[in-house]
Formats: sequence, structure tokens, C-alpha cells
Amino acid sequence: MDRTVERHGFTVARLHECFKLNAETGDLHWRTRPRHHFRTTAGHARFNNLYAGKRADISTYPTKGYRRVRLTTIEGKKVTISAHLIVYAMTNGVWPTLEVDHRDRAKTNNAPGNLRDVTHGVNMLNTHRGSARL
Repeated sequence: MDRTVERHGFTVARLHECFKLNAETGDLHWRTRPRHHFRTTAGHARFNNLYAGKRADISTYPTKGYRRVRLTTIEGKKVTISAHLIVYAMTNGVWPTLEVDHRDRAKTNNAPGNLRDVTHGVNMLNTHRGSARL
């Protein structure tokens, strides 16, 4: 599977249908999602009544501190995707192919200008134990 096209069953186009991205902060909010994202009409109505317009990337991994989003595929499978991956994909039009690095080392700063697709080695250099910011 070409990860630049789809990841976890979500294309970049579908991400744009799901989320409104604040281009300055990288915050994700749920859009009013279209009916074809849901198996049932009731599920579609319930989701939009509860979540449309609300912040989507509010949970964080307990030990890692990255923001994440919980999504359900059309097939009903629940997936959790790190918000910085979604922001990168929505901003660049493709899913990252390597690792997404936070330039300023702040795990919750998902501003598009703070994210870059880099090798594991470069990502590890930009840690508190690694060298100075690259």
C-alpha cells in the first residue's frame, strides 16, 4: 500500500472531510461529516450532533504526550492516529513516508511549520539527548 495515498483506511481527501485544520496552531476540529462516512443514518446524525465543531485532537498518549484522534473506518474498525500525522498529511497533501519530527521538540505543537518528514536518525538528533535543534 502506498502510504502517501492512504493510511489506516483514510485518504488525505477523507481527512479534509473529517477535520477543519487551524493552519496557525495545528489544532483539529471535527467538521460536520457527510453521510457516506457512516454505516447508518442514525450514526451519522449522532456523531454530528455530538462532535461537529468540537476539538478532535484532545486526547494524548499517557506516556508519550502526543495528541491523537480516534476515528472509525467505514467498515467499523476503530483506529487511533497521532494528530501530528494528520496535520502533516492535510498540509502537504500526502501522508508522511518517514517520521514526523516536531522542530521545536514540543510534542503538542502541531503547527504545520513545526512538522517535518525526516529519517529516524534525524528525528533522534532533535531530542533533548541529541544535538541542538536542526
